[in-house]
Parts: sequence; C-alpha cells; structure tokens
Amino acid sequence: MNRWGGRWLLVGMVVLGVSALAQKNNMQDKPRQPEAEVKRPYPLHIDEMALLLVAPTKASFLEQLHYINQMEMALGELTQQKAWLEDTQEYGEMLHKEHKQADQLVLQLAQKQGYRIGPWEPTNDVQRRIRTSYMATKAKLAVLMGPLYDQQFLAAQVSLHDEAIALATVGGQRYPEFSALVEQFVPILQRHRERAYQILGEAQQLAPLPENLQIQPAQRRQARPPPPRERP
Repeated sequence: MNRWGGRWLLVGMVVLGVSALAQKNNMQDKPRQPEAEVKRPYPLHIDEMALLLVAPTKASFLEQLHYINQMEMALGELTQQKAWLEDTQEYGEMLHKEHKQADQLVLQLAQKQGYRIGPWEPTNDVQRRIRTSYMATKAKLAVLMGPLYDQQFLAAQVSLHDEAIALATVGGQRYPEFSALVEQFVPILQRHRERAYQILGEAQQLAPLPENLQIQPAQRRQARPPPPRERP
C-alpha cells in the first residue's frame, strides 16, 4: 500500500469512529420513551405465587377465613375431649373460643358488605391442598389417643397456622378494605401457632405410648409438674 492510500485509510477510520461516537451520544441524549404501565389487579409487592393462596373474590376470601375458623373450632372442641396433657386441653379451649370470636368478626363484616357467606370452594390446587390438610388432620385425630394425639395435633397446628397466617396476610394486601379485619385476625393466628409449638416441645419429651394402648382423657398428665415443697 502506498503512502497516500495509507493516509486515506487512516482518515476513513477516524471519520467512522467519530460518527459512531456521535450516534452513541445522540442515543444517550435522546429521552427514553416511558414504558407502558402494566395494570395488575393487586399491589406490585405481592408475589404472584402467594396469590394462589387467596380466593379470587372478596366474598370468597371471607369464606376462606370462615372455613378456617370453623375447622379450628372443630379441632379445638375435639381436643378438649381427647387431649392427654392439661396444657393441650387448655389450648383446645382457647382455640375454640378465640376462633369463634374471630369468626363473628368475619360474619359481621360480610353482613356489613352485603356478602352472603356460603361453603368455601377452592379454585386451584394450592387452595385444595389447604382444605385437604384440614380434613385429613381431623380424620386422623379422630382415631388417635394419648400422647400420640397431642403430638400429632400440635404439630398440625403449627403447620396449619403457618398457612393461615400467609393466607390472611396476602389476602389483606390484595383486598385492602379488609385490612382492619386481617390486623385483628393475624395476631390470633400467630399466638396460637407459638403456643402450639411450645406445648409440642413439652409433649415430645414424653415417650409416646403404643398406638394400641388406649388412654382415657381423664388420665392426663401435667406438662409442668408442680415444684417440690420445701421441708420445714
């Protein structure tokens, strides 16, 4: 290549470089077009998978809460009859009483909003699993007795209340008009969950009896033995 050809090649490269740089600067200076807003029927901070827990309408969400309360009341009533530990029996009494009170709040709100509460009908596999968990737990506990009943019942209470807390929390975010109800309901669920976990730890310290050994509810043991008396 001769000397002039090399010079023209160099000039061409510089021109192309300047042109590319100018184009890049123009692209940076040009204001970006705003992206089209995607409208969603729920706040952006709610995970879409978590929404599967919650019923798709306001009325059916209240039916969900009503169903949870009804099932917990039934489990509490059953536990008052079959609990082995006195702490478990007292927990069953609390469960029945406080879920009954919570259910009254749900029904009052439904009446105020003009919703007719009927049986809850799940709309997806996640919701069907929640209902199946309650039904299976109740059926299993119906045939258990003694320490094994307490352990199975309390373990189920921990997992069921974990799901109920998640469901109620997401439901309150999806339906902000129910936030006041959820703010009253979630602390009850959390308290039940923590108390069940505490008693479960106590129950697991006691060796479970064989399943074929029937223990009458009257033969309950105390989870916390009274302190020894001081000698005079």
